[in-house]
Amino acid sequence: MLRIWLSRLRVRRRALSRRGAGLLAAERLLDRSQACLERLELLGELVAGKLASLGELRPGLLPAPRHLLASLPAPPRHLVARLDTAARNLIEKVRRALARLGTSGRLERARNCRAQGVGDASVAAFPRPSWPFATHDAQHNPPPVTVHLRPTAPIAADALLPGDPGRALALAQALLERPRMANHARGLWGYSGSTPAGHELTIQSTGIGGPSSAVVLEELADLGVRRAVRVGTCTSLDRGLPLGDILLVEEALSDDGTSRALGAHPASRPEPALQTQLQRDGTAKRAVVASTDLFYDPASRDRRAGWLEAGASAVELGSAALFEVGRRRGIAVASCLVVAELADGARLDDEALDAAGVRAGRLASEALGG
Repeated sequence: MLRIWLSRLRVRRRALSRRGAGLLAAERLLDRSQACLERLELLGELVAGKLASLGELRPGLLPAPRHLLASLPAPPRHLVARLDTAARNLIEKVRRALARLGTSGRLERARNCRAQGVGDASVAAFPRPSWPFATHDAQHNPPPVTVHLRPTAPIAADALLPGDPGRALALAQALLERPRMANHARGLWGYSGSTPAGHELTIQSTGIGGPSSAVVLEELADLGVRRAVRVGTCTSLDRGLPLGDILLVEEALSDDGTSRALGAHPASRPEPALQTQLQRDGTAKRAVVASTDLFYDPASRDRRAGWLEAGASAVELGSAALFEVGRRRGIAVASCLVVAELADGARLDDEALDAAGVRAGRLASEALGG
């Protein structure tokens, strides 16, 4: 068995050596591990050789082999078991070190996590390498319960759902004390932590549009989320809505494929109790919005006339889908949007958009915490 492990370790080392200087630390660790395994292999061969020699001794020259073996400090099987355990422990240490780096040979944004003072690179959810102890490993490390999200920190029952991963990071820094990175799989950054008031909160980016948002909320539901607020942006259809305004969506016209596929027609609505909590602040405006699939829509002028006629004052890409997933899964969902663009194309600059996003996130966080 030691020879098999050593052979696999050598193969692993050759594969890693082709992935660049970013894995020098892992290669050094593999070098030390290989040397230790070779010593263990040599020790095993010496033990086996001595036992074979004892078996060949003629009776009378020395005490019977069984008698001699009985006088040894430990039976041969016990010694081999110790060698086996030592090899297992050694390879497990190598596996954990490689898991921190990831099988792709990249640090997967670990530097970014540390540079921003948020996240925990040491628990990043990299795919687990394949090692000889698959059966033992599967018993103690079952496969993740979700397909796309790979949580590396506890997921709270309450969540904020920004679309933009960068906004998720900004909200985590502004709203959470000592946030930990909870997901980086597929570029969907997520963070978990406590607010200054002690409320446990997860902030998970969803990506753009209804399909991606629906996948994320479905998997968050599997991970224990029970209330969620979308913190996103929208484009104003009503000239009375200035840039930077915060809207509370009281109805989302289902002009997108995802919400309609889930049974929404003609509109979707937020969960009433959570919506009431959001309205307590009194600073945000209630609005009907149109949820659509296309940001760059060649037929936008024709669609806008229909949305305005149906009472919509803004258009966005995800609220209706999230409302429908929430309804289907029994999750309270609401939506809080920043007016980031006007119908004439005027947009908030990045700094103003970041500040407005934090205001919307704080409003949502206080509503969930209250």
